[in-house]
Amino acid sequence: INAVTLPIYLAAGGGILLSIVPAINFITKYVYSSYDLKSTNMLNGIPVFYSLCEGAVLAIAFLWRKRFYDSRWNTVLISASFFAFYFTFVASRHAILGRFSLYFGIAAFGLLVPELVALFAGILAGKIGNQPRPDPVTAEETGADLTAPQTTVKALDTTSLKAAAASSLVCLIAAGALFFGYALANNYNGVVPHQWIWNYNG
Repeated sequence: INAVTLPIYLAAGGGILLSIVPAINFITKYVYSSYDLKSTNMLNGIPVFYSLCEGAVLAIAFLWRKRFYDSRWNTVLISASFFAFYFTFVASRHAILGRFSLYFGIAAFGLLVPELVALFAGILAGKIGNQPRPDPVTAEETGADLTAPQTTVKALDTTSLKAAAASSLVCLIAAGALFFGYALANNYNGVVPHQWIWNYNG
């Protein structure tokens, strides 16, 4: 997903959202009849707060995508971030679809945190300047050193870059903490009270 395809994905996602009711009506005639439009999970949605948290993850991943150490993971990272956001957004109308976002959300968060940490550490060490990092595939062909600074930057530029990376990392961790904290406080998916496996009575 890039600056060209992201609007296309969003437009396609909007179209799917508008057509989801007739699609579910058709599907549940043959399978999963318990998930028809009269079921609780279809009539009710999850809070929009969840999609705002996932939207923050998507925005951070997308804005920093050209500066990550190994951009070959960008396709997985951006795609996972997008679908986590999309399914939480759709689930604000139909809660049953929210479970799909968890698979993508965990992957997006798990990939993005170490990327941002490595990026911030590289900036502090002076190994990442104010220009996007070269693509690893192209670097292998040209013999470019991925660990070398990309450019000599002014102190102001370096300071701004440090502040932006640190702020993004804080926002990312805050979004994750708020997402799961809010879910826990509201007993999302009925996981409270917790029960250890050795206390389970069947």
